[in-house]
Amino acid sequence: RRLESFALYMILSLPLRRASLQRTLPYVRKIIRPAFQPISFFSSQSSDHYDVVIVGGGMVGATLACSLATSPPCSHLRIAIIESSPPSPLHPLSDIPDLRVSSLNASSTQLFSSIGAWSKMAKARSTPFDSMHVWDGVGGGEIHFGSPGSGSPMGHIVENRIIQSALYERIQELPSISIIAPNSLKSLSRLVSPSPSQSPNWLQLSLEQGPSLSARLVVGADGGRSIVRSTMSQGSTSDAASNSGLGWNYNQRGVVSVVCHPPGFHNSAALQRFLPDGPIALLPLHDNYSSIVWSTTIPHSEYLLALDDDAFTREVQNAFEGPVESKPFLPFKIPLPSLPFTQSKASVPPIVGVAGKRGAFPLRIEHAGSYVGDRMALVGDAAHVIHPMAGQGLNLGLADTASLSRAIQEGLDTGMEVGSPAVLKTYERERRRANTAMLAGVDVLQRLFSAQLAPVVAMRSLGLDVANRLGPLRDAFMRFAGGDTSAFQSV
Repeated sequence: RRLESFALYMILSLPLRRASLQRTLPYVRKIIRPAFQPISFFSSQSSDHYDVVIVGGGMVGATLACSLATSPPCSHLRIAIIESSPPSPLHPLSDIPDLRVSSLNASSTQLFSSIGAWSKMAKARSTPFDSMHVWDGVGGGEIHFGSPGSGSPMGHIVENRIIQSALYERIQELPSISIIAPNSLKSLSRLVSPSPSQSPNWLQLSLEQGPSLSARLVVGADGGRSIVRSTMSQGSTSDAASNSGLGWNYNQRGVVSVVCHPPGFHNSAALQRFLPDGPIALLPLHDNYSSIVWSTTIPHSEYLLALDDDAFTREVQNAFEGPVESKPFLPFKIPLPSLPFTQSKASVPPIVGVAGKRGAFPLRIEHAGSYVGDRMALVGDAAHVIHPMAGQGLNLGLADTASLSRAIQEGLDTGMEVGSPAVLKTYERERRRANTAMLAGVDVLQRLFSAQLAPVVAMRSLGLDVANRLGPLRDAFMRFAGGDTSAFQSV
């Protein structure tokens, strides 16, 4: 019966072109699925063999695992996550928000909803923002998105720990996912086929602890210092192409902190002011808290971290509302008089204190030369690192997971294998183009707003004001800020 059904499947699908096949195949498979059910090459007793191994169980890696496990075409796949830190429980939550937060656009929240994780995050703690105000602290030009108090969110700010823990809570409900933690990848090599039934080009993963694993596809979600990416670069498997890519440091740090507003005051707007040494952003959190992300020079970051809480609070207030002054570490700043066409009207919430500790992280841009290799793929920071000014780091990584998961699903529906080169190239074509546009756009903005030459300051401030007054152009900026890299094509 199985052979007859398989023959019927082949006869029906043979004359169809690929586009037609993708539309028709789900209906064909509904008829023959009871007999033609995809089966993993690994038996349930082969505990060390997986279809997909995800190296790195952070927010991006955990999302990919959930996306695959909740997709019907991928329901037969055995998935493993290798993570160095054991997941922490979602509850109890501390009253004070965590230091690291992420801005989620609509596509990201929809992805979390589709895998059954967003309800857990929203129930725990998430903060919508309904407007965004960006202005030039030197020239005064500004652009405003959304409408304060409208109740229509432009996005959500969620603490990273809540995102991570909610994803792991969802993973516990998905039996096809195994978490191997605490553990880490030691090396990655080509597997010597132990039996005729196994393909000789599977990958073998040697771990710091315990037995080795084998997989048909290895996904590197292990951050900017990705071991999977390093393996692809070295060509230690059959992938000979260099994957060194491009990247450079901005010689800056992002100082992060949680600040307090007066009791009973809740901020619902995201604010960003561009200063000579980098932008400072205020992102709303629950109750009377907001998150500060201040991109600045290394000497200035050290100065900010060394201040007591009261002094730091005054520095933050001055950064948002005070005049821009020359700093000792900005020797080439050219003073610029107030421009007649720009008068910033930003309403900055009162900041009365600091909650918890402060931290800092280095700022850089990085882009892998290739996202895929022989049975390998990179997602998130393993493939690209971006400046935080646009708040797109996690959103880009989540878009990677959605694209890779979709490519795998479509590949399986058309009879391809999970690690097929065609599947992986489909993913790379889609995401490399979008990520390149976003990385380049944010890098240009970083350089543009770092310049202190009077003509440059005048032109960029004028540009912000013009964009703010032209609806279609302002909408294009808003879509770009939301992760739509094609936003300006129709302007």
